[in-house]
Amino acid sequence: PTRAQHGAVRSSGERPGRTTVVDRYRRVSELGRGAMGLVELAEDLDLQRLVAMKSLAPEEASRPGARERLIREARLGGGMEHPNIVPVHELGMFENGDPFFTMRRLQGRTLAEIFHGHRHKDEELIEEFGRVRLLTVLIQVCMAVEFAHSLGVVHRDVKPGNIMLGDFG
Repeated sequence: PTRAQHGAVRSSGERPGRTTVVDRYRRVSELGRGAMGLVELAEDLDLQRLVAMKSLAPEEASRPGARERLIREARLGGGMEHPNIVPVHELGMFENGDPFFTMRRLQGRTLAEIFHGHRHKDEELIEEFGRVRLLTVLIQVCMAVEFAHSLGVVHRDVKPGNIMLGDFG
């Protein structure tokens, strides 16, 4: 598949849409932080569903290029439709002009949590996430990475803590 078949990626210099948090989203709680961003649980008031909202961490917002990187991440994610890649729903701006994007809220356990349970002999977890299931997960991760690479996208932070396993995949 070509990039054009999976959604064109525009220049990161273009401004995102005009959706504002006040108009559509109600922040609920923090889900996690990374090197650049903050992910929060948010309620989409229009669609009446919970989503994950990613924005710049406060200490990153003033760094040169940070806004453009977040917009580029949203657009790249929005252009990749794959069952093992989290779909991006929307790209918008906070009232102060900082970008955010929303994506499907994931529920489950990270691969890091599962590995930790295996190391500490958690029998229930070992039974639920046995060798065959973990090998299947590895294959799915490899297929998602291969798909991204076929579009010219490199994740740069593939690690067990960034891989979520739910009840159904």
